[in-house]
Amino acid sequence: MASNINLRIIIIVLAFLNVSYIGIEVIKNNIRVPFLTVGELPQAIYFKLERLNLVTSFLEFCIASCLICGILFVVYQQRGNIKLFIGGIVAILFVLIIASFLVSMFFNAPLGNLMQQFLSQIAILILFGFYVLLAPIFKKKTVFES
Repeated sequence: MASNINLRIIIIVLAFLNVSYIGIEVIKNNIRVPFLTVGELPQAIYFKLERLNLVTSFLEFCIASCLICGILFVVYQQRGNIKLFIGGIVAILFVLIIASFLVSMFFNAPLGNLMQQFLSQIAILILFGFYVLLAPIFKKKTVFES
């Protein structure tokens, strides 16, 4: 039971980091939009956007790190929960991708910026999926055995 709680905590942290990323992207867009017609950003606005870019880069790193730590936890501590973990992550990503579409429509934010952090997560999940599928071939003990 405690292992399921640990997996839920990892999934909740990933969801929180992703929602934070989306929120910061909306804030960046709201700062940038008034200056699109002018063509040049004032220096103070430029530095504010640059700081927000650093925060979003850091959040992308945290998201990827959290996902990798979650995968390592599942592989080495909770082999029986691999399907639960992958299902939870895929479900959260699906909901957040739909939310990104909606946020893009309502806040006029660029969809590519809102979806950017999902690319690394999807790539990591695909690699993990290959590991789950190929590990039994190269080992006698399967990944799904406890």
